[in-house]
Amino acid sequence: MVVLELIMVIFAILQIILFFKLWRMADNVNEIVRKMRFPYNKSESSYPESYSKFLFLLYNKSKGDAKEYLLKVMWGSRDMNSLVSCSKVKDFETYYHYLQLKYQSWFDKLGEEFPSFDNLKKEKK
Repeated sequence: MVVLELIMVIFAILQIILFFKLWRMADNVNEIVRKMRFPYNKSESSYPESYSKFLFLLYNKSKGDAKEYLLKVMWGSRDMNSLVSCSKVKDFETYYHYLQLKYQSWFDKLGEEFPSFDNLKKEKK
């Protein structure tokens, strides 16, 4: 009888421990879900908003949607505006280099090479 009571006490303690472990795990799931909404939850993301949205489109939509958004962001950037409006070849090369440095990692995620300026103009149309 004493052995049965001892086993029941140990079982009850293990049940309590299991309850709190499951509770903590459920809290972690809520935190993960909150962080997965990162393009729309800016306070949870350490990335800039445009990069977060790009990643969201790449992993949750399609590669085409992500590339279309990337080109839209590039054409709206200050570096692209400077590149298009410059009058000297040296300035053009400098701005193109800045643009490439800034967005090369985005194209790497897409699995594509950074396009030449002529190809960028074609893709914009």
